[in-house]
Amino acid sequence: MSNKLRETTTLHWHGMLLPAEMDGGPHQMIEAGATWNPSWTIEQPAATTWYHPHLHGETALHVYRGLAGLFLIDDEESARLPSRYGVDDIPIIIQDKMFKANGELHERMNLTPFGMLGNRILVNGTYDPYLRITASRVRFENG
Repeated sequence: MSNKLRETTTLHWHGMLLPAEMDGGPHQMIEAGATWNPSWTIEQPAATTWYHPHLHGETALHVYRGLAGLFLIDDEESARLPSRYGVDDIPIIIQDKMFKANGELHERMNLTPFGMLGNRILVNGTYDPYLRITASRVRFENG
């Protein structure tokens, strides 16, 4: 991971079974312009896991800016579930954002115990999305 931000960040994994030195918590800072190359073999049951930064005091802001995502891990048991990505296997990331009149992300919001609360709900980065379901069996995954 190359940190192309103008500030320090981290990258932390939730639900992923991995070695402690790859955890990416606040003790493993990635300075602006630096690169961190975590590496491990994924050996765990099927799961929807997620990642986000874990910078002390800045986690909510970095996630709000979009530094978060999913890992979809399959195994032999999950092979019987729908698996056509985007057709009958739909990952979903739901976030709330607030935008300025010019469409830029508004970052001067009050931080609540629940993070930064916006007035627009985005699904997979899209406002007011629409998905036409054409399959009879669909798997929705949320990290």
